[in-house]
Amino acid sequence: MIYRKLFPLLTFFTLSVPALAIEDLILTPDSTRLRHEVEWINTAQSDLVLSTTWPVRISLSYPQLQNQWQTLCENNNETPLLCDAVNQHLQNATKNISAELTLANQGQFFPGFAESFDASNANIVWDQQQGSWQWHAEATVRDDAERSPTGHLDGSFISWMKSDWRIGVGSPKQWWGPGWQSGLILSTHARPTPGLFINYYQPTAFQSVFLNWLGPVQVVSFLNQLESERTIVNPFFWGFRFTAKPKSWLELGLSRTAMWGGEGRDKGLDVFWDVLIGDDNQVGPGTEQPGNQLGGFDIKMAWEIAENRQLGFYTEWIGEDEAGGLPSKPILLAGTSFAEINSDGEGWRIIFEVSDTAVDPFSDSEFDVAYEHSIDTTGYRYYGRSMGSSFDSDSRTAVLIGQWYLNSTQSLGGQLGFYQINRDGSARENAPFQNANEMEAVKIWYEQEINQFTWRVQADALSELPENTYGFDERWRLLLAVKYNL
Repeated sequence: MIYRKLFPLLTFFTLSVPALAIEDLILTPDSTRLRHEVEWINTAQSDLVLSTTWPVRISLSYPQLQNQWQTLCENNNETPLLCDAVNQHLQNATKNISAELTLANQGQFFPGFAESFDASNANIVWDQQQGSWQWHAEATVRDDAERSPTGHLDGSFISWMKSDWRIGVGSPKQWWGPGWQSGLILSTHARPTPGLFINYYQPTAFQSVFLNWLGPVQVVSFLNQLESERTIVNPFFWGFRFTAKPKSWLELGLSRTAMWGGEGRDKGLDVFWDVLIGDDNQVGPGTEQPGNQLGGFDIKMAWEIAENRQLGFYTEWIGEDEAGGLPSKPILLAGTSFAEINSDGEGWRIIFEVSDTAVDPFSDSEFDVAYEHSIDTTGYRYYGRSMGSSFDSDSRTAVLIGQWYLNSTQSLGGQLGFYQINRDGSARENAPFQNANEMEAVKIWYEQEINQFTWRVQADALSELPENTYGFDERWRLLLAVKYNL
């Protein structure tokens, strides 16, 4: 595959190119504290960052924005993790190497933002930005690989930036949308898919009178390839996302993905063109749809309602089908977030989020539609996991999340969940949950940074054990992780 041929070449250039002008800082979706701080700046300093498309870009190539970030990080200590990353980058010292060991009795059924599906694993990360180049290498070995390799380089990528543009190759972790527990169209629940990506970021309003109302704008697109162990071998996976911030309190997103081609199926440019223009929704006996698409929008609104306090609301609607050129048969997510930040990183965030992955939730819900496809019956999954919601299809959920940041080095959190999984109870061929289940869930965690070590303990429990294809056989999970930052 092309990305495997390009990866060694780009690695050579990354390591040999000297540091030049400062380009944008790239933040990966690996920390709830970091996201908490990004969300805070997104509302308090609305023109500095977009927050619903991860990896997040911090624009430092524009002198006026670089000065704003320098001033912000010199004059406050409310966002220590984010400002540490910005300051390192401004000093051309963005080189982070870490090693992490995680011990757990099994994987996690329903991971949220920045959480791992895996059980016990060992992970090494080398992240470096040097001039226009970024190298992010991750190597992981784990013990619970029921349907995927025991060792992998998931999350690794190389990218090159010049002004507003960024292109790269690899398998970066991505999270699209405003949700904290779920991302309906693209999340970190499944392993990241490998391929090519391109990103355009305009951090200041366009000069054009026709476009300047959009405010800061970001466009992300990728062309990846899925695994061979599926009904249609190695299909392509294409994605596109547009994000804009037309008002200080409003961020909008448009997302679209498509699976097409694969072994034994037409994968020419004419087929891809049909996918792009939406001419692939054929129905009736004997039809051979060239693609399987999802598309929709998300909205995030947030305001400062008092000193050091913010309130936000968000929603995401993703259509499983198309009618009249627009998404139809939607699945949905909605939530609210209430947060406070004080000095030395002290603060908290409370989130309430609901989702429904049976289509048309406001009418007679249709089951066995979302994340499914009549031809590629593996559906919208990668190595057995949904690339969207961790609850997979036909599920209705509500979660209450609390995050408390005691200072810049200590944090704890808890979560209560009420889940209706696979509500119609159908045993679909490749779905991870084979029966209908109703359950309550609880999760608590504590994290402490001591010198160069970060320790995390976590406990999860479900009231019922869902019959699943993950190989998990316990209702509870205990985790101990230690990370060493070199």
